[in-house]
Amino acid sequence: MHEELNNFKRNKVWTLVEKPKECRNVIGTKWIFKNKQDEFGNIVRNKARLVAQGFSQVEGIDFGETYAPVARLESIRILLAYASHHNFKLQQMDVKSAFLNGPLHEEVYVKQPPGFEDLNFPNHVYKLDKALYGLKQAPRACVPYHLLLLSIALTGAGGSHRSSSGKRAIPNDFEAEILPMKKSSRRERNSAPAEPRANLIRRLRGMPIGKWPDNEYARLRQTNVYTSPKATNCSALFWSKYQEKTFDDLYANATYKVAPMHHINFAHMDKHANYFAEARDICEQFGLIPLMEFHHPYCVDVIGQFFATVYVDNDDAKTMTWMTEGRMLHGTWDQFAACLGYPVLSGNENGYFRAHNTPKPVEKALLADLYLEGEVIYGSQKFLRPVYDILLRIYREVLNPKVGCVDQIYGYLGNLLLLSHQHRDTGMQLDVMDFLWNEFWACIIARKAPVFAPYFMFFICSRWDNAGYGNLTDEVNLLPHKAKDLRVKTHDNPPRLPNDEESAQEGSDMEYAPPADNGWVARIEAKLAKMFCLKTDINRRQYQAHRERKMDRRNTKLIMRKLDIPVESGSEEVITPEEEWLSKHGNVTEFEQLGLPGPSRRRRPPSDDVELAESEEDEETEDDEETEDE
Repeated sequence: MHEELNNFKRNKVWTLVEKPKECRNVIGTKWIFKNKQDEFGNIVRNKARLVAQGFSQVEGIDFGETYAPVARLESIRILLAYASHHNFKLQQMDVKSAFLNGPLHEEVYVKQPPGFEDLNFPNHVYKLDKALYGLKQAPRACVPYHLLLLSIALTGAGGSHRSSSGKRAIPNDFEAEILPMKKSSRRERNSAPAEPRANLIRRLRGMPIGKWPDNEYARLRQTNVYTSPKATNCSALFWSKYQEKTFDDLYANATYKVAPMHHINFAHMDKHANYFAEARDICEQFGLIPLMEFHHPYCVDVIGQFFATVYVDNDDAKTMTWMTEGRMLHGTWDQFAACLGYPVLSGNENGYFRAHNTPKPVEKALLADLYLEGEVIYGSQKFLRPVYDILLRIYREVLNPKVGCVDQIYGYLGNLLLLSHQHRDTGMQLDVMDFLWNEFWACIIARKAPVFAPYFMFFICSRWDNAGYGNLTDEVNLLPHKAKDLRVKTHDNPPRLPNDEESAQEGSDMEYAPPADNGWVARIEAKLAKMFCLKTDINRRQYQAHRERKMDRRNTKLIMRKLDIPVESGSEEVITPEEEWLSKHGNVTEFEQLGLPGPSRRRRPPSDDVELAESEEDEETEDDEETEDE
């Protein structure tokens, strides 16, 4: 333990300071002890390590998004397979240790180590200058090390990824070999065209392909993959969380992977205007009416090809290049916005709300006003006020569709609901196209289920028509873009009372008699319970007491027969001479010599030997019947 603390002091890991007043949370520390063993199992060293209690970090206070600096498994497979095929020599650099031991740019405070508190300053805390094991790792902290690697040895490899015009990702021979390996390793069988590998390579030669390195995960601004794994349904998370066979059976072989979407039925909203008036006013102020009214059929295969092959140039116009039915198509984000009837803002306009630029998750105290009084379940749709429940379902249908659980407030929907609650005071409008762009970009990088299928299908059809290829909808199988009838969930309505009015309908005309009384059911249940020993605890205790009384009566009769004790007649209950003798002498020696239990106070047995024999036969018959029943 002293050696670990000396290493911290030598490496200048922390500094003892007074706890700042604005510091909301101080992370705890914990000692981890391990025994280092050799190959024979002998203990050669006792090691102590001080780690941070990362579970004590509060989401939204200590961190907003996290990242694990490890390569994806499919990337390692592709690298090893390709290097083995061409007999390349691989060398490894320990960048992970440099990342963990690098300087921190954030203010992080931890408690003093247990057992090593400073006696002069017991209330002080340590300010970390370098990272500790157990801390949540920032997603973009590894970008400088990525740039360092590029400056050291990897700058010469960029030429093979660029064309003569300067565009990236123009595949040559070895890139055409890598692409099918990447597709097969990620198990995206329904995203790319289903055809032999040779034809796929032949068609993809010369086609721009969007290739996303591992460090793109660190630059990802959409944080569902890292901060809310339980509420996220995407292939990258599913692949790392479950086994390969489970992934193949449940997700990769699914025939319908596009996130479902619906357009809003305004006729239903107008019919129930008293519930939807406020929600519709908010949507109209945010400019969501064109999206709510927009509906267009779509094809799952076309959308899957679009998201599997789309490549976005690094220019201001955000030019997109993709493949549809074996043909190359091009389009800009401005053209996509024009198809939906929206302008693309530059990002410098004031008065527009951009949800992806706000911190996530939202503070819980701010969301309390969205729920009913006394019924607050943070992160859940349950017990939301009716207007916010309607808005949440509208946002989920037109702005943020997901595959999986729809009962949680995940992603940036909490920010949108909070803006809806404060829209009268702030007067801000929603930048719709900025929200769609960030969701579209996140789906490309994180390989989530394709979203906005009706929107992109209309855009693809328009670009297909402008290219002179005819009508795309006549060549593919389309799925309808169905309407959504929103229902009001008030949660505070009293239960409906039964109808007291007499029914005007006649009863059923049956020729046979109604069923008999259910009294026979109780008798059958009793017999079945007795047959299969289905007895409750009370019945079992009663049955046990009955058996004990029966055994006592039998023992009493046997004692009387052995001792020839006369029985007085005319009394229901008598005290036997044995009991009288026991009351005087206070021992049971005589009965122990006979091998019989001691007598007890019982009912008077029959005095005649014939009656005694008959009673014994009757009891034996009862015992036989009970044995058969059991």
